[in-house]
Amino acid sequence: MCYDYIIREVSKMRKIISVILIILLIFPIISTTLSLAYEEVNDVKEEIKNNDENINNNNTINNNKENNTSSNTNISSDSTINNTNNEINTSTNTSNITENKAMDEQQDKEQKTDSSIANEEENNIQLNSLETERSVALEDGTYYIKSKLNENMVFDVADNSKNNYAKIQLWEKSAESTDNQKFEISNIGNGYYKIIAKHSKKSLDIPGASNVNCTKIQQYDSNGTDAQQWIIKDAGDGYYNIISKCNGLYLDVYGAMANNGTQMQIYEGNGSNAQKFKLEKIETGIIGKQTIKDGTYYIKSKLNTNMVFDVVNNSKENYAKIQLWEKSVESTNNQKFNIKYIGNGYYSIEAKHSNKSLDIPGAGKNNGTKVQQYDSNGTDAQQWIIKDAGDGYYSIISKCNGLYLDVYGAMANNGTQMQIYEGNESNAQKFKLEKIETEIIGEQTVEDGTYYISSKLNTNMVFDITGNSLKNSAKLQIWEKSLELTDNQKFEITYLNNGYYKLIAKHSNKSLDIPGASTSNCTKIQQYEWNETDAQQWIIKDAGDGYYYIISKCNGLYLDIAGAIANNGVQVQIYKGNGSNAQKFKLEKEEEIKGKQSIEDGTYKIKVADTNMVFDIDGISRDNGAVAQIWEESDLLMKNQRFDVKYIGDGYYNIIAKHSGKALRVSGNRINVEQETLIETNNVQKWIIRDNQDETYSIINNANKLYLDVQNQNMKNGSKIIVNKLSNNSTQKFKLERVENEKSEQLIKNGIYQIVSGINNGKVLDIINGSYNDNANLQIWENGGSQQQKFEITYNDDGYYEIKNTNSGKNIETLGILNRNSANVQQYSSNNKDNQKWIIKNAGDGYYYIISKSAEAYLDIAGGSSENGTNVRVYDGNGSYGQKFKFSEIPIIASNKYNIYTAIDNKKVIDTDILSKKTQIWELNKASENQKFDITYIENGEYKIISRISQEALTAKDRKVMLSKYDSKDENQRWVIETAQDGYFYIKSKSTGLYIDIAGGSSNNGTLIQLYEKNPSKAQLFKFGEITILYGIDVSSHNGLINWLQVKQSNRISYAIIRAAYRGFVTGRIVTDNQFEKNLMQANATGLDIGVYFFTQAINENEAREEADYIINLIKRYNIKIKYPIVIDTENSGSKTNGILDNEGRADQLSSTMRTNVCIAFCERIKQYGYTPMIYASRDWFYNNLEVNRLNSYEHWVAHYTGDFNKQTDYQHPYTMWQYTSEGSLPGIIGNVDMNIGYKIY
Repeated sequence: MCYDYIIREVSKMRKIISVILIILLIFPIISTTLSLAYEEVNDVKEEIKNNDENINNNNTINNNKENNTSSNTNISSDSTINNTNNEINTSTNTSNITENKAMDEQQDKEQKTDSSIANEEENNIQLNSLETERSVALEDGTYYIKSKLNENMVFDVADNSKNNYAKIQLWEKSAESTDNQKFEISNIGNGYYKIIAKHSKKSLDIPGASNVNCTKIQQYDSNGTDAQQWIIKDAGDGYYNIISKCNGLYLDVYGAMANNGTQMQIYEGNGSNAQKFKLEKIETGIIGKQTIKDGTYYIKSKLNTNMVFDVVNNSKENYAKIQLWEKSVESTNNQKFNIKYIGNGYYSIEAKHSNKSLDIPGAGKNNGTKVQQYDSNGTDAQQWIIKDAGDGYYSIISKCNGLYLDVYGAMANNGTQMQIYEGNESNAQKFKLEKIETEIIGEQTVEDGTYYISSKLNTNMVFDITGNSLKNSAKLQIWEKSLELTDNQKFEITYLNNGYYKLIAKHSNKSLDIPGASTSNCTKIQQYEWNETDAQQWIIKDAGDGYYYIISKCNGLYLDIAGAIANNGVQVQIYKGNGSNAQKFKLEKEEEIKGKQSIEDGTYKIKVADTNMVFDIDGISRDNGAVAQIWEESDLLMKNQRFDVKYIGDGYYNIIAKHSGKALRVSGNRINVEQETLIETNNVQKWIIRDNQDETYSIINNANKLYLDVQNQNMKNGSKIIVNKLSNNSTQKFKLERVENEKSEQLIKNGIYQIVSGINNGKVLDIINGSYNDNANLQIWENGGSQQQKFEITYNDDGYYEIKNTNSGKNIETLGILNRNSANVQQYSSNNKDNQKWIIKNAGDGYYYIISKSAEAYLDIAGGSSENGTNVRVYDGNGSYGQKFKFSEIPIIASNKYNIYTAIDNKKVIDTDILSKKTQIWELNKASENQKFDITYIENGEYKIISRISQEALTAKDRKVMLSKYDSKDENQRWVIETAQDGYFYIKSKSTGLYIDIAGGSSNNGTLIQLYEKNPSKAQLFKFGEITILYGIDVSSHNGLINWLQVKQSNRISYAIIRAAYRGFVTGRIVTDNQFEKNLMQANATGLDIGVYFFTQAINENEAREEADYIINLIKRYNIKIKYPIVIDTENSGSKTNGILDNEGRADQLSSTMRTNVCIAFCERIKQYGYTPMIYASRDWFYNNLEVNRLNSYEHWVAHYTGDFNKQTDYQHPYTMWQYTSEGSLPGIIGNVDMNIGYKIY
């Protein structure tokens, strides 16, 4: 009992006395009632007095839950506390505290009287609330009471005591299933339960019906008092509170400590896990039924089904233990058990070797009791329930105690003993019962004949007499089927008319035999002289799917591949039937077939008779092992559907896939047909082609004498070609149709073409990077009309086409001249080899196939992709659009304005002298109209060439090239442009057949142009430089209000570059040009192309990027396409003092390096936004204030006013725009305007 309880009771009684005195003064009428109250007070005082006198000197009072006083106060006394029905034994302490100190503590407690009254009132409320508590409907039974703190800790009567006052504690759940941890819970009505310790039959009891927190629970003789009645309340999640009827307090684990020995107490409800318990019902009765048939069984553990029940040491003695042991290959009887149903749901289980029963020693009921064998006596200890545990397993349960057969420690090891244990659904309590069959009856299942006996483990592995021996006792093994068809792998099978067969090795004439007629598993099979004994007679039993079991007459055991290992040399043995593939065999009957030469050598399609299905190599593969299949006959040149048939003598042929050069053979599994590197002497590559005299042929493999056939007679694309036994199936008959080498008809006339992809009509064949070099790759690219995308197609007398790139003058060819799939396609100098010859074949709908003569494969766009740069190769025909092309005839050069460059000096061009009407060469001047020609396609590859300065035509006159007025009927003014090389062309006079030529091959200015016979010199090679001249303006707010409609209608410009913003050269503030929006909107409305520029005063890269971001954000406000570049304008700020430039602008003093860095930062940021950047500066500013060589990767807009429109700027770096004046004029603009020439179309 808690010491604070005593102090609290004293305080309580004092309060009660005070209340009673008040009542006596106010209500005399109830004096009788008060006298009863005085009696109660006296009783309590007497109890307290007795308790005070009996506090033992060595008793320790733990007061750590209710008070703040020291947790180990010792009270000195000579006697122990007697508490009505209880003896409280407490531990001894070594120190004593004086009576004065105890009295001081009592006084301290009295000072807390108000708090004590509050606690008392709270307890009273708790008792009253008990009326509202309701027990759950719990089924009567025996339970473990488990703590939620640790479910392995259960209620336990201390020391297994059966005495009154024995305390209830927590203790780890015993593996022995002891009854002092089991409690019988019974509903006694009115929502209350009694809880009885099973071992002692005593009730859970609250000493003295105490209502004090911390009171420890005990067991006590059942007396029906409230101190032994309990409410069981649902606490959620499968847990319960257990509440005393007498005080409403909860069963509680002291200190919430889930340790062995922690006592159970009562305590006010607090919702903690220390007051929540799981009630696990203990099942005591199981009713059995008949679940299996009587018979002899192996009892296998689910832990490892190779481990079975076994009587230790094969003993036949009583008490011999039952253990697990690996299943014996000897099939010993101490591992076999006769299981017999004896009625009422129970079985007897007897060891076959001893006829003794599985028995529980002494009918024990403890977990862990080991199981033995014992003379059958019919007691419950020898009777068992066999209960279905699912998935083909069973639980085996004792009738006498309801405990389960169990593998000790769940250890599936040899020697692990069997025990009984409470059911836990683990695999240690689940067993497979494998019935042992004992009788097999044979019948005739196969015809007499000579057979190969192959294993289902691997049908390429067959029975074989070791070492080809002829001796008795030579062992039988399996070995890969010999390509030589040796007789030691053949067996003559003969039916004996009694349900049995004999099996005779063909090479030795000896019988398969069991040594000594053994009945032991694993006995190895031998050959032996035929002696008619049962050891040489066999049942051949159908095992399904074309396989058979071969079973000995003498012992009922099965022929079996040792260890189920299908390797060369593994011996054949006898073994108990188990249905495995190691015991299943295919019997392949031998057939004698001979061949002769029946067809001529040549290339053939092999067609299944009366179908359009032909032999085909899967995936057009060239690899060894690629399987033969059937596929619908293609109109394409499909080399994987063509086979070279070659007679090799002695009645045999090789059949060689045309595309791979590899021979058909029977594969390693002896069923499929595949291609393999040709070896003429290899039997599996030898074929007999037998004429069926009906225009069909049978094709038979020499190695196994089986016939080519279509798998499952399935006439669908991809069905495998196999070898099979002779049948009447039409799928074993073939037509051999001879194929001649294919040539091309002239389907495309000679001319210049773009070759358009069937995948995407916007993509054409293209030489990578417009290269002029040998080996440059052929690809596809978006049609840009460039020379590298034009090809000259020429049909030659040998029946093949030549395809030449007009830009490089080189022929398209396959890489190498061999018959090779996936070969790359490139350009190369003309050499008249087969890999530069092509067949053009109609593909329908205006498309054509282009087929390499050498590779016999189709021009093919890799992967069927339409991406720019996709490689072009040759590949076996597949009919896809990646192999289909259209030929679009096109002029060799487009009609346009050109400079005509010479190959002698690429800075010199053809130039006209207006006065003399002669043509000459002169150094290029982009602005000079004397050097510009309008070249226009007329027809049939003919052009007119008109000088832009005089509008006169180049005319052939004698051997001179002169200028004269154009006459469309004048043949002397018609010119044929022919492909030459490296981007150069020949220009031939139609009328004379002579070629334009630079006199004497000189590169001097003024050298005359003449006509001359064709020759390979550079003097006759010319390149056409397309001239793009676009006029435009650039404007800002300085130009005032602009009438853009008048500007457009002048037809003098096609584009405008508009200032968007500028940075102040003093403040550095960015300002939008106040005319930008108006200029942008109105110029766009007229249809002019637009670019924008920013006048920079950035002094570092960050400011440059800020300017770029600003202009991008500005133009994004408008739904207008900016077609021309976004320009950074770098020049002097224009800062002046007294009207004189002072170079005081914030960016004027930047170094050339920093100013260049600013330009690069601006341009890179513009590129990130997806626009074209450009740099504007004057010629001298580029030279003197920028590191111009660092800027050559960006477009230049150079301002250089030469004073003469026809005088080109001499700026020495690449440029795409030239501002040639600041004093231009246009309708719609008041005052001067900057005028520009652009040389690029955006």
